[in-house]
Amino acid sequence: LEVVTVSGAQQALQIIEKHATASLDHVVLAGHGSPHSLGWGDGHPSTAGLLTNSPMTDAVMQALKRTVTSDGSVVVDACETGYGSEHRTPEELNEFGRGIGRPQNLFESVKMEMGARKVYAPTRSYTIGDYYSAANFQEGICTPDARAHSWSD
Repeated sequence: LEVVTVSGAQQALQIIEKHATASLDHVVLAGHGSPHSLGWGDGHPSTAGLLTNSPMTDAVMQALKRTVTSDGSVVVDACETGYGSEHRTPEELNEFGRGIGRPQNLFESVKMEMGARKVYAPTRSYTIGDYYSAANFQEGICTPDARAHSWSD
């Protein structure tokens, strides 16, 4: 397991390129999101993150495609990066994996680049309630400091 914090797409690309071909089973790209972007660091996604239809995003995706195993997966863990895809048919989403179609958000752009690999992304913004229920705080299945924190929606 390797967790790396990056400040921009160029740094992410350099880190990905250090890995051998087909050496990663699972990659999580996390940051602040919108339907067309994933932001890292303090900059705008067009300069410090991933943006649909940008040469830097294409370079990062090509590096990921080389590095992630053919049966691997990528999670785009940023709000709304899959917005709109919930209305696509399964056939349309499968077409993206074959490079066919016109992507309407970052998730679909990543899926087109990653081919048969599984790609996941949220279709809406996250809320505090999402984190609360995902961590199962009410059952105490989390770290003591999280249980002691006062969470509200």
